[in-house]
Amino acid sequence: MNKLSTWMAALLVCGTVAGGTEFPTIPADFAPNPATISERPLALRALNEHRSRRGKLLAMKPISVTFDKRLPSPGGDPRDFTSCGPYWWPDPNKPDGLPYIRRDGEFNPDFKFYDQTKIENLTKWVTTGALLWKFDRDKAAADKAVELLRVFFVDENTRMNPHMKYAQAIPGRTKGRTEGIIDTLNLADLVNMMVLLDDAPAMTPEIRTGLRQWFRDYTKWLATDPMALKDYEKAQNHGLSYHVQQLAFARFFGDADLARKHLDILRKLIVRAVDERGFLPAEVIRTRSWHYSAYALRMIMRAVTAARAMGVDLLAADSACGQVIRRAVENMMPYMLNPDLKWPYPLLKKKYELESFGSVVIIYQALTGSERARSLLPQLEAKTSTVDRICFAPAESGK
Repeated sequence: MNKLSTWMAALLVCGTVAGGTEFPTIPADFAPNPATISERPLALRALNEHRSRRGKLLAMKPISVTFDKRLPSPGGDPRDFTSCGPYWWPDPNKPDGLPYIRRDGEFNPDFKFYDQTKIENLTKWVTTGALLWKFDRDKAAADKAVELLRVFFVDENTRMNPHMKYAQAIPGRTKGRTEGIIDTLNLADLVNMMVLLDDAPAMTPEIRTGLRQWFRDYTKWLATDPMALKDYEKAQNHGLSYHVQQLAFARFFGDADLARKHLDILRKLIVRAVDERGFLPAEVIRTRSWHYSAYALRMIMRAVTAARAMGVDLLAADSACGQVIRRAVENMMPYMLNPDLKWPYPLLKKKYELESFGSVVIIYQALTGSERARSLLPQLEAKTSTVDRICFAPAESGK
């Protein structure tokens, strides 16, 4: 075996865990790797952010949609996920404020009190525990992460019901909307952390089986419920989110055919989502046009990395899909590099919202070798997800 073959074999080994389970949306050659983290300053700083959270993680109380329920389920079961649309507000001209009216891009502060925040917190703290287990073999951190997963997905009295019928409701209008499915997008990242925890002592066969069954059940709901299916063919952030989730979840519970089906659909949606100039027409009409463009591209990059893990190159320069992805990313980067270049679409907050774009750029740089993207990494570091920095940061990027 030559040196290159040996190196690739080692990467493939570090891309799996006990039992050979693959990461749903992280390619084997970019899997979290303790052997190389010290060579990549940007990645090491991201890991140290999680190390600094260890004390808070260990003190965390369990998280469940049944705890501190601010919005009762219309179905009467506290295990149902409930939330209201983030951009919907009481009508000031109505005594009771009903029905709510839409103010696109303006967050109703009540949104943070609903179940979406619980999914965000669950993802944040399980990620910390999983990474501390992977890099430091920190059993206490892994125990806590598995406990959080068990309470949220497995225990009968506290597990979230695997559906989103009552997500992003609009008071006075509807009890739930198709758009609410995007509230579980974080779970497409969380399943990677579950794989990291697969060999943790606390991850019993019962918990492991329960987690995979929950995602099977949720995927079945996504594939059969009439409300969920409304997002099926949308060539914008909601349609991309729907299929990225299906792809990630299918890979998590081991249905290769289902994963391939949604990857094929994503390939077609991506081509439709980007115009000939590199803009995303369905996103630039929004009041937060930069944010939604980057947000949709972040979903596309999830599809790209999942596809790579499956042996498919969605970024291939000679493919229609690869060409539109490259066009979209290359179109947005100059606005970060040249302060005199003005984004031609609405910016509600009068600035670029960079949270999603940092992850787009670091993955794009890792998979294409783009020097333009690499030059943006220091500027975007604080706005790039820690997991993406740990997996995709190049060597010496922090120097």
